[in-house]
Amino acid sequence: LKEVPVELKEVLIKAAPVSGSGDTTRYLTSSFAQKNDLTLGDVLKRMPGFTVSDDGRIKYNGKEISDFYIEGSDIMSSKYSIAVNSLRHDDVGSVEAIENHQPIKLFEDLLFSNKTAVNITLKEKAKNRWAGMIHAGAGFPRQWDMDANIMRFAKKIKILSTYKGNNTGNNVSSMALPALSSEKEEEDARQIIVPQSVRNPYLEERKTLFNRSHLLSLNGQVLVGKSFALTPQLDLNRSTFENTIEEERHYFLENGRTLHIAERESGTLREYGISPTLRLEANTRKMYFLNILSSSIKWQASDLSVTGTYPNEVNKRMDYTHVRNFLNLLYRRGRKVIGIQSENRWSRRPQHIDILQSDTSIHEHIETFAFYSQASTTQSLAFGIATLSIEEGYRFSRHLLQSHLEGLRGFSSSQPVENDFDYRHTQLYASPSLSLRRRVWSATLSVPLSYQHTVYEDCLAGQSYRRNKWLWSPSVSTVWVPNNHWSVSLNGGWKRLPDRSEHFYTSPLMSAYPSLQTGTTGFLNAEMTHAGAMIRYKNILQGLFGNIQINRQWTHHDLMVTQDFGSTYIVTGFVQNPYTVRSDHVLGSMSYMINAIRGGLTLKGLFSTFDSRFMQNGQPKQATTSMKQLSLQVYSSPSDLLNIDYTCTYSEHAHRLKEEGRRSTHTLHQKLSLTVIPTEKLNFMVIGNHYYHTLGNENKHFWLLDANVNYRLSSLWSFRLAAQNVFDQREFTFLSYTDMMSLKRIYCIRPASIVFSVITSL
Repeated sequence: LKEVPVELKEVLIKAAPVSGSGDTTRYLTSSFAQKNDLTLGDVLKRMPGFTVSDDGRIKYNGKEISDFYIEGSDIMSSKYSIAVNSLRHDDVGSVEAIENHQPIKLFEDLLFSNKTAVNITLKEKAKNRWAGMIHAGAGFPRQWDMDANIMRFAKKIKILSTYKGNNTGNNVSSMALPALSSEKEEEDARQIIVPQSVRNPYLEERKTLFNRSHLLSLNGQVLVGKSFALTPQLDLNRSTFENTIEEERHYFLENGRTLHIAERESGTLREYGISPTLRLEANTRKMYFLNILSSSIKWQASDLSVTGTYPNEVNKRMDYTHVRNFLNLLYRRGRKVIGIQSENRWSRRPQHIDILQSDTSIHEHIETFAFYSQASTTQSLAFGIATLSIEEGYRFSRHLLQSHLEGLRGFSSSQPVENDFDYRHTQLYASPSLSLRRRVWSATLSVPLSYQHTVYEDCLAGQSYRRNKWLWSPSVSTVWVPNNHWSVSLNGGWKRLPDRSEHFYTSPLMSAYPSLQTGTTGFLNAEMTHAGAMIRYKNILQGLFGNIQINRQWTHHDLMVTQDFGSTYIVTGFVQNPYTVRSDHVLGSMSYMINAIRGGLTLKGLFSTFDSRFMQNGQPKQATTSMKQLSLQVYSSPSDLLNIDYTCTYSEHAHRLKEEGRRSTHTLHQKLSLTVIPTEKLNFMVIGNHYYHTLGNENKHFWLLDANVNYRLSSLWSFRLAAQNVFDQREFTFLSYTDMMSLKRIYCIRPASIVFSVITSL
């Protein structure tokens, strides 16, 4: 035998853009990236099944994600939008969507989870070394933009820190504030004085936001021993917002009459915040330990000048401080689990408002406090296909409200009005649940039961209001997964709602001039019934993802909202008048990868309707509001020289008072982005926006044009020249409806600008 070299033919192996294994769907980031993309958030929007909001919040196949991991580590927690808008997409190898995710490992074979998580896997070049990006820009008129981040993901120490600052309309400070659920808001000190609005519901926020914003976010994680991970976080933000808004409100009165209020607001809002968090966690098959110590300090101040129907000068000051500690400890032995959980929260919110008019002045000072404490034990026992769990414990909450309002004229009395209330709730509860899981289906039945003792003390009147109340909330949910493509979820339940202190006071409070709120010392009796269904489909090989959700809710109240128009004030309050309202929501989406156009499309739809009942000037009112929305997004790369992104959204917002005509407004928004790539290093991008609105009998078109030139000098250095609002549009108008009024607003648009940026990587 004689050895002879043989030259083999070249073989090119391409990874599939989307692949899957079990409950995990993996997306190759490079398959969805385009030349102008900088961050992971830019690329995620094109991945089929994903929906990403402007502030970085993620939904996958119709569901909000529950957990966000980077290389399997939860380093960002609920503030993951900072990472989404900071990570370079060049550093990300793939994005994994994990369905039926059970974040607590010891429950993986005991309790079925219907949660969805996202895990970001980094490329080897971004691991075990310092990596990052700096994006610095300046331009005319007096524009500046800075985005710098650095990260290191080693085996035992992980770091991701970022600074974001600009005056180009990007509200980065909102990324440091995780959204609170309605339950968490109830545990917080109440905010009564309404802050100045800086948002609009139609345009991208940055188009109408005049800002100077700074955010420093420091995030790290250290592995302590074999099981524990210590995760410190610190966010500091500082922002100033300036805005001018023209507003027309038409309140629908009896016999087809309307009350017209026109105002023009010009003002400045300043805010500062600091949020430290320290999290210690161990997550193994036999033990789960989590302790979170967090705090937040926030300060807001605004100065507002109002002309029109109610001319005045407004000065507002609002502070907020909260401290929270949460502990969860679980042990597993065989198929049994026992655990303890506790949470303690304290918050304080002083609020001030001064209103100056030509002939009078109004001053209000409000102090609200809240303390919440909860402790419970849990036991879980698995037998066969079933797992029986029960949690029993107590909850205690205390809220304080102190207010002093002086300067009211023509309302009851010109003397100062005050509140001094102490609200205390004690609750003992037991929450049994039974989970069943067998191959293609799973079901959970929960029957929480609690006893609530409530004491409301009116310290000024020396009067006490006491109540004992039983609460129970049976609910059932089931998931059927017949194969790898389909899943069907059903859920339903009924619950008796607990008393809330928000309406329990006597003297009026002012949220914003000329709006007064009056309370009631009547206890709330409310019940809610809900039912819903969700169907999800995915075909990874064809790149097809779809979902549809249907939800209906019935709510019964005995306290009805009232609205009265006096000579000076608009007064809202409550009256004993039982009623039932219904709301319906239907939403769905479908994403499909199309190889013929080297891209894909996403189609989304929404329909919602809501009934409301209220009392206006002593007369009962019944209103129905509805929203219809349909949107289409298409992206394509028909050649290596051209990238196309197109989005079209149509909306109809309608309102109807009983026995009166139907009012509606229609909106169409089209956005077209074209990127021309004449060379590997140079590309041009044009972004056009077209808005169409119906404003009563008037139809209004609005056009915006932006353009970018990008030049990549090397793998480390890039340059960008960006022109915003080339047509120099100055105003944007929209019309919307609530159950009580129509609202027309005119926003000022950021003027034409040019910014030159330098982008470099570590």
